[in-house]
Amino acid sequence: ITASAGTKEVTVSYSGKEAPQKITITVEAVQTATTLGSLITGPSMYGTTVTGYNGNGITSWQVLYKQRVGTEDYVYIIPTTQTADTALTLYSGDNASSIISNAKTYFGLSSNFDTVGTGNINYKATLWLLDTSVWATYKDSNLGDNVVGVIGSPTMEMMVASYNAKSGGTLSYTVDSLGYSDPGDFSGAPYVTGNYYWLACPSAAYTSNLCCVSSSGTVGLSSYTYATYGLRPVVCLKSNIPATMTDGVIDI
Repeated sequence: ITASAGTKEVTVSYSGKEAPQKITITVEAVQTATTLGSLITGPSMYGTTVTGYNGNGITSWQVLYKQRVGTEDYVYIIPTTQTADTALTLYSGDNASSIISNAKTYFGLSSNFDTVGTGNINYKATLWLLDTSVWATYKDSNLGDNVVGVIGSPTMEMMVASYNAKSGGTLSYTVDSLGYSDPGDFSGAPYVTGNYYWLACPSAAYTSNLCCVSSSGTVGLSSYTYATYGLRPVVCLKSNIPATMTDGVIDI
């Protein structure tokens, strides 16, 4: 008998009985024990709910992306909805090159970002979102160094790569000294829910503006001081973390 989890009533007929017999059976949810990376078999898994991760009190997550860095695979998860609305802060430290290098290695940032003017306000606000030391509170201490790092919101590169891979879309963008152009519409993506949230991405419209995603999936822009958008922190996880899948939900 093949059935989903729950209580079922089935009719059984077999030799030696004058009439079929009805019995009630309980089907337990089937768990598949493996690693996180092996469960993400392709882009069709992007958007899958992830439980068992507690980042700064957030326990409801979903898969954003999977990518290979060198010889290792990494899985990226984001909250199923945005954090509380917040304005952005301008990075003022002296570690910009290290922040950018790390974002290029683990969070999809491309060399296109180098085109953006380093004196732009939106460049400095993006650096703040990319600074993993700012978002360390979203690391789940129970997973130790299996959490590679966390940034404040997705890069445009990772959003577009995830969307195109899952939907078969062809979204693209250009980059100039002001920032990134509007790539198109993310509508239908599993990570388009709730209200507006920031992207770690300077907008090409104005030097003080960053890109954001609306509840319908359109890409907008706003000044970094506008405190009515939330964040979607991106967690980079090593793919060899033990995980199980139960009824389409991944638990780590």
